[in-house]
Order: sequence, then C-alpha cells, then structure tokens
Amino acid sequence: FAVMNADPAWMYWTFNADRRSFMATVNGRDEFVFHTQLKPEEADRDITEAEARAMFAQSFGRETDFQILSRASWTAGFALVAERFRQGRLFIAGDAAHLFTPTGGLGYNTAIEDAVNLGWKLAAVVKGWGGAGLLDTYDLERRPNALRNTGYARGFADSIGLFVPVPELEDAGPAGDKARQGAGCYLENHARAEFNIPGITFGGRFDGSPIVVADGTAPPPDAANEYVQTACPGGRAPHAWLADGRSLFDVLGFEFTLLRLDGEADVQSLADAAATLKLSLTVADLSGESLRDLYKTDLALIRPDQVVVWRGDALPEDPRALLETVTAYRP
Repeated sequence: FAVMNADPAWMYWTFNADRRSFMATVNGRDEFVFHTQLKPEEADRDITEAEARAMFAQSFGRETDFQILSRASWTAGFALVAERFRQGRLFIAGDAAHLFTPTGGLGYNTAIEDAVNLGWKLAAVVKGWGGAGLLDTYDLERRPNALRNTGYARGFADSIGLFVPVPELEDAGPAGDKARQGAGCYLENHARAEFNIPGITFGGRFDGSPIVVADGTAPPPDAANEYVQTACPGGRAPHAWLADGRSLFDVLGFEFTLLRLDGEADVQSLADAAATLKLSLTVADLSGESLRDLYKTDLALIRPDQVVVWRGDALPEDPRALLETVTAYRP
C-alpha cells in the first residue's frame, strides 16, 4: 500500500502513456497480484524478472522493493462457449463448458449455476421422478446463459482494454487537469458498469425451456446494472423478508415448493399428484405475508434451483400433467 498515493483499497487501476495495469490485494496486508497489459513487442517472448519490476515501476511511478512469488503471461479477451454441454452420459460444466475473460468476475458464478442446474436434474433422474428428457434441458437452459454472460464479460474487457490514455495525462497545468478529469470520468463509469451488475448476477432466465410453463407475461428487459424481481416463469423466484425475520428462501423445500399466497387456494390435488410421482413437494402457506403483489398470483411453483416454473390463481385441471411437464416425467 505504501507505493500508492491513495487510501488502502482492494484494487487499483493505473493508466499512463507507458503502461496500463491493475493491482489487487490477496490478503489485505502484504500480498498482491499485479497485472499489466503487454505491448505487442512484449507479448511473444518471456518477460524477465527485471522487466517485470520495471513494468511495476512504470505503472506506479516509483521503484519499490518486493518479492515476486510467481509470474506468468496469459491472454485476456476470451469468450468461448462449447457447442453443447451434453453428449450422451457426459456432461460438462464450468471452465470445461465456457471460458471467460475475468472482467466482471462472471466465470465462477456461471460455473456454480451450471452445477446447481445439473445437480438437481441428476438427482431427480436417480430418484425416479425426473424423466430422461430432464437431462437434455441442462444444455437448453445453461448454454444460452453462458453465451449471455461471456458476451457481457467481453464487453467489459473491451471497455477497459480499448481505453487509450492521452499523452497529456501526466502533464502539469490545465491540459493535464482536463486529461485526468476525462480519464477519471470514463474509468469511474466503467467501474460502475462492470462491478454493479445485479441484472447479470440475478437476472438470467430460462425462457423457452420445455420444463417451464409460460403464462403469457413478458419479463423485464435484460439489463446488466439493474435487477427487477419478477415471478414471470423461467426466472429466479423473487425474494422477500418474512414477518418473523426469515428469508423467503428459508421456507423453500429441498425439491419443489408450492407457494400459497392466498389461504383460500386448494392445493391438495397437487400434493396428491406429487406423492404418486414420489416427488417431495413442500407447500409453503404464506397467505399472511403480503407477497401476492410481488408474485402477482395466488400460487407459484418453484423448482429446486429457486426458479419459478409455473404460477396461477388456481391449479390446472390436471395437476399431475403440470408436474410431469416441469420434471420431463414420462411413465
């Protein structure tokens, strides 16, 4: 932290006519990771330790004594997604299925979402209440989201990677002040766009999935920096805090959950159908929690990964057919 002319922070970005770099703290005290963009003449050869130290000095404007624990070159800007996530009995997830440039930090979240999506479907098939077609929906649901997320990450990489510092950036006087103000404004807007991304984190959807029952409503637009909760089938179940202080998600069952937001709704036929399919169905009676305005319905069916797959003010005439649809069950 001593080399920075700024308050201690988790990450620092530096830009000047010679070098663009960033440094992040690893342990919050004395261990850091330093990245710098290599110039064309540097990219195709091994960088010596002396050159690495010089790059650090160019970035921060001073030399300092430090120990290099490890160093390597890597290529940024990847946005690769496998052509398919399933081939017979083989499934791929995480980095095997998609390769991100690290901007936005989306690779890990996307990998976890892959695992959760595939995990409950594998468990359903093993237990006998999930149909064989359920496993096909892993690719149908997750690959479009991987394409979406890698696209966002690549856009963030282009935003920061294509920024060109003007030569006057380090000049004293009005020209330098203007250059620094312009650079600061651009980079501040970039940071807000890259790191304030609830829409990407929470807004992924499975519209068009054969195990989601659409109700004719349209979800909010997909916006990186804004997340609008909606119970439109195919997306994350809206969250709320209950009167006793618990999270709504704390009442969701391990498998499927039916939220009853109006105490008058009869749900026994769905519970009976679930029992015949050997499917664990939790009925959460939340009629006193004022959640109907949030879900815009009396009943909402939520699957194990907290995605709304159906909603309505009354159960359909054939509740078993509904469960067979959302589990791809075939007798």
